[in-house]
Amino acid sequence: GLPDYGYAFCVPYLEGDQVRDACRAASDKRYLTGAPRTVFLHYALDGKAMGGGEHAVPSALRLDDIASFERAYFGHVHSPSVEPYERRDSAATDFVFYVGAHMHMDFGDTGDRYTWLLRNGQTMPLKLHAPKFITTTYPRIAAAPEHSGFLRVLSTPADLFTDVKREAREQGWLDCVPMEAHMPEEAIRVLSSAVMVDEQVIREYVERHYAEMDSSARDELVAFGLEALRAAQH
Repeated sequence: GLPDYGYAFCVPYLEGDQVRDACRAASDKRYLTGAPRTVFLHYALDGKAMGGGEHAVPSALRLDDIASFERAYFGHVHSPSVEPYERRDSAATDFVFYVGAHMHMDFGDTGDRYTWLLRNGQTMPLKLHAPKFITTTYPRIAAAPEHSGFLRVLSTPADLFTDVKREAREQGWLDCVPMEAHMPEEAIRVLSSAVMVDEQVIREYVERHYAEMDSSARDELVAFGLEALRAAQH
């Protein structure tokens, strides 16, 4: 049991149906003495948006499957967030916590990272200062953040890769990945999930996630994305 939280029910990463069935079985015992009030899962609810909300996690687990728990803590999704939900057995609002990855894993991860402290019935975020993965556009090579990190420099002339890497390390970055102008891999993964090629969707994505790039560089990314999607469809 957890102080102020009651007994906890923990589910590792399993096939979706197994996660759902395990939660339903535990929910059936919710009103028994000593039944779990808190659930920890390496999973996500159906429809949970990943990262910036570009696509949702397909999941066998629905809100009703965990609604009898007072609190739910999820792993799996890298970006931390806290989302309220209405319990079916009372008017009280309880919470789903996506605890997030403890640090950035690649250039697709953005935003701050936290560890979570459970104390006195409260869940408090404690910010972590792990190295971050940051993307900029040549010729911008900013000084590294206080806790350092890894830098990706888009639109770098191929003959300047060595110079850019050296300057980035001198500025305090742990390492640097110069890249010629092209659509980053995680952007291709997101956009290729579209049923059809839609230039406006791609343009909105690029403008939202690569606002630091100048307009000509963004146009190049859009053009590359359209070309890559058309090639994939054939």
